[in-house]
Amino acid sequence: MFGIDHLDVHPTKQLSKDKHTPKKQKILERVKATAKFPTAQVKRIIIFSELWIDVDVTFGFDRLERDNIKVISGIYQNPDSPNKVKSNFTVTGMDGVTLNLLLENQSEKLGDASAKAVVDVRVPRGYSDLETLLIYTKQGSFKYDETSLNRLPYVTNLHYESSLGKLKSKLVKASTAIIKTKANSIDTAFYVEKGVTLQTYDANITSRIFLQNADNSYVDVRAKNGSIDVSMLSKYSGLIGLRAFKGSTRIVDRGTNMNFELNEAKTRGYVFNTNLNPKQTNSSILLENNEGPISLQFS
Repeated sequence: MFGIDHLDVHPTKQLSKDKHTPKKQKILERVKATAKFPTAQVKRIIIFSELWIDVDVTFGFDRLERDNIKVISGIYQNPDSPNKVKSNFTVTGMDGVTLNLLLENQSEKLGDASAKAVVDVRVPRGYSDLETLLIYTKQGSFKYDETSLNRLPYVTNLHYESSLGKLKSKLVKASTAIIKTKANSIDTAFYVEKGVTLQTYDANITSRIFLQNADNSYVDVRAKNGSIDVSMLSKYSGLIGLRAFKGSTRIVDRGTNMNFELNEAKTRGYVFNTNLNPKQTNSSILLENNEGPISLQFS
């Protein structure tokens, strides 16, 4: 099977040419992108979603870098409902294996600033793993789901960023994961080999993290004006960094016995040194908090 090295999906915007339509008139959009991965070895998927899309909506692909992949795009727009757009894209390799992507645009009313853009990625059981899943949304949310827990989809590098969005996912198996969002929450679980980075502003982080490679892994969680609630579900001997400003920081460990002591106080919080694994001597937990409580609970 061939490998798809690079795929960019850009919902682009285009001003209406209708003279009766205000050029800057905004509509409430719900953009849903569902990527179904075939048996091809997909190496890199990039999905972009923008909130503000004008009345005339056009979706388009950036040019793919691989010569052996052709792009077939189709746009359906109901003349009776010009604000409702359904777009289908099919990427077909020379061996006939296809990758289907569906974007749906559903408008309810005009000029609503609370509009959301949603990216929904599903990986069916038995389909190929991903080398990189990189997703950006603006004032939207990201949902990562696998249809079967019997085989976790493996993502070597999971990278999600959202300006005003939220992340909610089931257990994600990955080598590394980077999640960044503003003004909303992160609620997810990770089964990772190397490490996890979670960052949020004016929001809460709730995460359950299982580290497979405890000897050389890391967890870096940062929240501003929000709270952090992290459950460690493994014997951990790497670095944990939790930083909360004007919020609360809490870490719960159910997989190992930890001994810790207060090392020093800093302006923005406290630093705890701990030996999570008796065989490791370089393990540490870093907790930083400003104007908020810090609590540790081990069982």
